[in-house]
Amino acid sequence: MPGGLIALALGGFGIGLTEFLIAGLLPQVASSFAVSEAAAGRLISGYALSVAVGAIALTAATARLPRKQVLVGLVALFVIGNLLSALAPNYPVMLLGRIIAALCHGSFFGIGSLVARSLVAPEKKSHAVAVMFAGLTLANVLGVPFGALVGERWGWRAAFWAVTGIGVLALVGIAALVLALIALLMGGRRGIAALALLLGLGALLPPLMFRRTAQSVPPIHDISTDTDNPPPFVAVVERRQDASNPVEYGGPEIAAQQHRAYPDLRPVTLSDPPARAFERALEAARGQGWEIVASVPADGRIEATDTTRFFGFKDDVVVRVKPEGPGSRVDVRSLSRVGKSDVGKNASRIRAYLRALGS
Repeated sequence: MPGGLIALALGGFGIGLTEFLIAGLLPQVASSFAVSEAAAGRLISGYALSVAVGAIALTAATARLPRKQVLVGLVALFVIGNLLSALAPNYPVMLLGRIIAALCHGSFFGIGSLVARSLVAPEKKSHAVAVMFAGLTLANVLGVPFGALVGERWGWRAAFWAVTGIGVLALVGIAALVLALIALLMGGRRGIAALALLLGLGALLPPLMFRRTAQSVPPIHDISTDTDNPPPFVAVVERRQDASNPVEYGGPEIAAQQHRAYPDLRPVTLSDPPARAFERALEAARGQGWEIVASVPADGRIEATDTTRFFGFKDDVVVRVKPEGPGSRVDVRSLSRVGKSDVGKNASRIRAYLRALGS
């Protein structure tokens, strides 16, 4: 089977996922942007309207352009739209991302069908079109459960990051078709093939690394240096009312998984008295770029929220400072608001904080 045909099927799968997965994510998206589920539902109807508009407008606008190059542009538009959705800071930007991603929908399948037919022998043309549309059919079946599963495990933004990754892979494959065509015209196949290979490896590396990391850590999202008596959250509880993960610690089972995966996470003992240790702990928290939610010296408690850079996930942190011998003991707990697995983020956050505290 031609590699270009696989790329077209992958593109169809990604575009289909984008259309259907949002249905399983509406409650999370509505909660994240503080809008009603009815308003979040416009992310579906707005997408559908944009599909109709884009199918007519883009097909007419690109009718005289080379088909394969147009496909590259359409998939690039798809990637940009989903990337915008994954990074959206608010509801209007999310809606804009959905509209941009939808514009390529109709044109992709129309032009893609013609390109698919051109990749195979005359007697296999119908089969080639069926293979390309198999991606859409599969997405129709898997779209909603895929969105719900990824959203439940890693948050709704992760679902759009996954679709963006699929779009990038399809983009690389279709771009390789264009490069191969140029190679045929210019007689320089080897150099173009090498470039296409490098592009493919570059696109595959990030998702493979993420998958490897996710498989190497336990599916937990609450990490504490004291698993017997984890520091409790107080001030951030109100902010977590729409979070899917509770503030209550998961108990011995979670503790056992943490100890196996992160045996190095332990409380830190400082020689400073509690008042001075608290000042150091607060300074270190600010140095991490966390949003300080509460600072209560009398309780030895600091609460903060950390927003991850790329995915925009919000995780909450509580630091507890208490007397121990002539000095002080510092415990840290980091808890994700959404997602069953934090992919090791909370543990790395605690390590970074403890390093800063000890320096």
